[in-house]
Amino acid sequence: MKLPLHLIAASFLLSCASEPPPPRPPQPLLTAADHGKTVELIIGETVDLHLESNPTTGYSWNSFELPEWKVVKQVNHAYQGPQTLGGDQVLVGRGGVEHWRFQAIAEGETGLELVYRRGWEEPQDSDQHLKIRFKVTKAAE
Repeated sequence: MKLPLHLIAASFLLSCASEPPPPRPPQPLLTAADHGKTVELIIGETVDLHLESNPTTGYSWNSFELPEWKVVKQVNHAYQGPQTLGGDQVLVGRGGVEHWRFQAIAEGETGLELVYRRGWEEPQDSDQHLKIRFKVTKAAE
């Protein structure tokens, strides 16, 4: 029995159809070492940024340039300070970590720049800066 040509063609096309790509691994944690990096995200993905900070001495990360919120939005920002052994008291003078989470919302490119200094002091040449670019697409390129 001969198969009709359209069934043969359909069978061939189905056998050639590629499987969907495997899920992307989670974005790596960003730190101060990622200064100058471009982070590629797909709409809906999130990325975490952790930076050492010491607000008990007045030093913290301040916004210099914020991402275009229509492209990437900040969904979380929290500070985790040092704890005494077994207690809940914050140790004054000891640093902790500031945590951010950003989520890709729409296609586009945008940047983030933070500066580490005391908010009430004038900017100094020695201030530490962190610049990160975000490139958001609909699918992996």
